[in-house]
Amino acid sequence: MFKKSTTNKQLGLFTTASSLMCKRESKQYEDEKAWHMQFYRNVTCNIDEDVFRPLFDEKMGCPTKAIRQLVAMSILKEGAGCSDETLYENCRCNLLWRAALGLFNIDDQCGVVMYLDSENWLKGSIEYENEQFQHLGSVATNNGYSDWATTAIPADVKSMWYRLSRREDDFCIECSTDGNEWNQMRVCHMYEAKDNIRFGIYACSPEESSFKAVFTDMQITECMWKAHDGQQPDKE
Repeated sequence: MFKKSTTNKQLGLFTTASSLMCKRESKQYEDEKAWHMQFYRNVTCNIDEDVFRPLFDEKMGCPTKAIRQLVAMSILKEGAGCSDETLYENCRCNLLWRAALGLFNIDDQCGVVMYLDSENWLKGSIEYENEQFQHLGSVATNNGYSDWATTAIPADVKSMWYRLSRREDDFCIECSTDGNEWNQMRVCHMYEAKDNIRFGIYACSPEESSFKAVFTDMQITECMWKAHDGQQPDKE
């Protein structure tokens, strides 16, 4: 019997690819006896990172991924006999490979959000990546299409101030490490933000993890985002 496919939807604010699995697929993904879980426990978790310490300067530079994950990636590459391109593709997109590397709690995040519906929302947050770094960034989703902007910050940054400002249907997100000096993260237009909006703070763990988020000093004030007069005409 013919059955028309459902329309593919943009992932929501709190959803990930693994959360969309059916029961059978989820059981395979979470099976402790599966190869990816065995590899994580017996290989990735047992890599001694200290033996690589002499290869890195104590003051300058650091790897962008946890060393144990980089070594485990090399082992997976040799075991699978794949190219570097295929390796990086699997590490980014293959859920079993990501689980084998211990990327369970990627996307743990908290910050500020403006939410209209599942296809129209804006957020600014820190998203955990690994033991070396995390991402400070923002996402603007208009009519189901998302635009991401992120920058890497050290993993030991444990607090951040956010400021969300609105001028009609234009928005500005800023961040600060001390609540005094502010840096712009994003200025954007939200097409459906015509009238009243819903906004606030959020925290979530989309993957198999959990963490504690503490929010303090929330204030609702007059708009702190100065109006822009536009580009002045050229002098004749």
